[in-house]
Amino acid sequence: MLHAFLKTDLSGVQSVSGSSLNLKRYLIIALDVLLILIIGVLITIKTKELFNVDFILLTAATIYILKNIFLDESWKRMGRLNLLDVSLGVVIAFVIINYLVSTYRPNSFLFLDDVLFLFVFYCLVRFNLERDYQRTALYLFLTLGGLILAGAAFYYFWQLQGRLRELGFHDITNFRNYIYFLNPIGLPVGVWSSVLLLLLPFPLILVVKYRNTAYARWALILVSVAILLALLMTFIRGIYIALFVFFVVASTLCWRYRLFPLRRIASFNLTILVLVLIGLLPVVRPALTTLALFKTTSQVRSFEGRAKIWQDSLTMVKAHPWFGVGSNNFTLQYMTYRSQGEDTAFALRPFNTVLHVLSEQGIVGLLAYAFLCFSFLLVSHQKIKRLRGDVYQQCVVVLFVAVFFSLMARDMSESSIFISKGVAVLLVFIFACNAQSSKGAADS
Repeated sequence: MLHAFLKTDLSGVQSVSGSSLNLKRYLIIALDVLLILIIGVLITIKTKELFNVDFILLTAATIYILKNIFLDESWKRMGRLNLLDVSLGVVIAFVIINYLVSTYRPNSFLFLDDVLFLFVFYCLVRFNLERDYQRTALYLFLTLGGLILAGAAFYYFWQLQGRLRELGFHDITNFRNYIYFLNPIGLPVGVWSSVLLLLLPFPLILVVKYRNTAYARWALILVSVAILLALLMTFIRGIYIALFVFFVVASTLCWRYRLFPLRRIASFNLTILVLVLIGLLPVVRPALTTLALFKTTSQVRSFEGRAKIWQDSLTMVKAHPWFGVGSNNFTLQYMTYRSQGEDTAFALRPFNTVLHVLSEQGIVGLLAYAFLCFSFLLVSHQKIKRLRGDVYQQCVVVLFVAVFFSLMARDMSESSIFISKGVAVLLVFIFACNAQSSKGAADS
């Protein structure tokens, strides 16, 4: 009788224990799914710069810290910090110092706030986006976002071209500033187009993932072509150069790491090129004008204007060589250092990321960011090596590295990394994905 009682009692305990485990498992799944929504919302709002989302991020970070500790103990699976994590810490430390020595701290505080946001966002993605379905869902979300932006770009482009033709103008390259990219926040098209550039890898990643499914593969190829066409219809020389760099780097790395045969890489690139050329037929004339680089008066004057701003920026660097004038203070200080002349224009940014860093954060800042870039490339290389045999995951890393090089090439004539919050948050998302351990990357 006692034996029967104990057996019944233990059965009840096991039942309660099983129910607790099921509840715990369902809660973990719910939080993993919720993370997809949170990251998607944060990227969308930051990209559109609609309103401040610091509170949302801090709340999410707190929830997932508690999840990591008390629910699934995922902190045990994180492994050691890598060089990219360390370099981000170095950048954070420098930005704090730069704020303390800034020529105007209120402006630099805003930059410090943005950097801290990006650091917390990096940690949220880096240590919590563990599941393959989470990453796939976000890649699909960003692919859809790129398609929507491309569609909006086509719509507003044809509207603008129609109005210009009615007024007797046929060369739209002289009116690039009027090309509307679904941009309600007043950023120039040169800055906003960098957001679309960073969305380009995501449909290509999915092309690789679903390469054995013909319908999905071709649908995603067409999405990639749509994003490419939208970028080419900005008729910005820096974007054309950036796209060239992207495909050269991506193709070279795919060949170097033996992800695909050279013939298959060439065939894919040729397919993309043919589809893009077909799409560009209605605007082939302005596209060729852009490829000429210095054909029109507008192109020449644009370069000359940038060259003067670069020269003035160097004057600012010489006056503040080590720590610069302080983050976000370029516009404030530019009037003091700009050259005098009838055609001298007022500049809001130095139109070059290296000069942007040097003028606002000095040589020490440039070294900190150079360490960050080196760390990203080294960690990415090491991850590709560890993922040997997993072509899809290796391609994710390769395409993220390619778009990083592409953005650097684009920002040799722009400052979009430091001007656009959308560019910054997408770049940090890419950094966080490549920083994740190869074990986490392979989990499904």
